[in-house]
Amino acid sequence: MNTFVRPILCFNRNEGGGTIVEFALVAPLLIWFMFTVIYFAMYLGIAHSVQQLAADAARASISGIGAAEQTQLSTDFIQRNASSYLFIDGRKITLIAAPAQADPTTFDVTVRYDARDMLSWYPTGFPPFMGSIIERFAAIPSGGW
Repeated sequence: MNTFVRPILCFNRNEGGGTIVEFALVAPLLIWFMFTVIYFAMYLGIAHSVQQLAADAARASISGIGAAEQTQLSTDFIQRNASSYLFIDGRKITLIAAPAQADPTTFDVTVRYDARDMLSWYPTGFPPFMGSIIERFAAIPSGGW
């Protein structure tokens, strides 16, 4: 074989750069997937914290006598403890606490959390099936029964 054809045949057999090309094609997808998993984990963490906060505020209202005192106990609990929950900023919480419309012996607590700022770093914003306002509900019988 002459000296001109031999380097060309060796070049055709050299696959040393194939791995880097494959990595360059796959890496953006893997990085996007990693950030998406982190995003959903944070969203679920926030949603769980909001649910726990609503349940704890409902439990705190048990000792109140009458709707006004129960509402005040729930509000005080939220103000004192909201920032101690994972991923929660107490200033972005809206509380609705009142006796249930259908059953006045039940006390309802609804907690709404505005998560727009917390998760705004995600490139496409919130997916359409996930709202930026996370709302969770807890109900407890008056007197704790």
